[in-house]
Amino acid sequence: MHAVTQEELNRHRWFHGIDFGNGLSVKGRISETQPQNYTLFGIYSFLEHIDLQGQRALDIGTSSGLMAFILKKKGAAPVIAADINERSLNFELSRKVLGYEYEIEFRGGLDIQDRSLVSSILGENEFDFVNFSGVLYHLLAPLESLFICRSLLRRGSLICVGTCYDGNSNEPTLRYNMGDSEPEFNEPTTYFLPTLPALLAMLRSASFDPLAAVKIRPGTRWVNVLARAVRPSEVRGKTPLQRLHDDYVGKPNHHLYGNRFHRLEHGQEAPSSIRYTGPEGFDREIDIYNWQPAVPFQPRWSGGGGGGAEARRSSVAAARLALLSPLRRRRSPDRTRPRPRWRRDLAMSIDKRWSSYAPLPAPGDRPARRLAAAVTASRLAWTMLGWTPTPNTVRPSPLRAST
Repeated sequence: MHAVTQEELNRHRWFHGIDFGNGLSVKGRISETQPQNYTLFGIYSFLEHIDLQGQRALDIGTSSGLMAFILKKKGAAPVIAADINERSLNFELSRKVLGYEYEIEFRGGLDIQDRSLVSSILGENEFDFVNFSGVLYHLLAPLESLFICRSLLRRGSLICVGTCYDGNSNEPTLRYNMGDSEPEFNEPTTYFLPTLPALLAMLRSASFDPLAAVKIRPGTRWVNVLARAVRPSEVRGKTPLQRLHDDYVGKPNHHLYGNRFHRLEHGQEAPSSIRYTGPEGFDREIDIYNWQPAVPFQPRWSGGGGGGAEARRSSVAAARLALLSPLRRRRSPDRTRPRPRWRRDLAMSIDKRWSSYAPLPAPGDRPARRLAAAVTASRLAWTMLGWTPTPNTVRPSPLRAST
């Protein structure tokens, strides 16, 4: 293992929180008021029921490398970590610290939307397990990326897809985040937010059989889906139109797609031996504040600590969770009914304050006054319901609208 000090680790900006052991750890992009890497909790729960010993694994969008290290620790071999960046200094450092310098291979410059590039970097039908988390919503062609992921997997292999999604609809739709005047994600490379039915349908079209889904709570923003790579005819739950599509484009030498879909049905690659033995279904939820993952390298979360400043930040966090869902009420699909101005101003004000976890300001302008009034009202409601938030019990209010 590479000798390193905590001071040296702290000089870097990390995407994942990682516990290296021996008292060394780093904080990722997620605030102290939430568990580190909570968007991976659904994948962690799937891995409890998957034996990775000797299975070939791929981590797409590896960034700091946490999932690649977890897959390696759980027995996968070989493990390849791929990223769109040509080089990741954080990955190189953490790989050295953990002693995986010669056991996990990094392959950079991977654009998962470019089929020929992916094939040249990773080959075809090479893997038994693929982690595809935190990537889909950054892509201009999300469905094409799922087809390309399918080309990387052997028949019977598993893929974990983690993505932010539109949890306010049960229709199979893709929401264009960039076209919304009040975007759900105020981030310049978040393009499409699928609903869960849309994500499941896209996986089925790409010749995956979805097995299970886990929604991350509180909130309706993140979901993890586990699916198996199978022949198109073996996918369960396809619509009649999807079956008609398979028949139409699955012919050899199709005038639009050549043998691309034909190979999915008639390919002769050796099947994978990997198995998932956990519960199936698409209604499971994980409360990030009440679930402690048992995976290597995941930092333990103590609930945010104590003290007045931390308590204040935790109260603001709880207030946001309680208030934003009612404010973001469901709207018609065409979004022709505008939200009342006071709802929009208050929601945007809470979001801005939440992003920095700043103490509540002295009410000098209108948004600040509204925020102060909202937090006061939420605390009053909690008191009337017999529950007062503390630094270690941040949870959604019973007043939060159901999704």
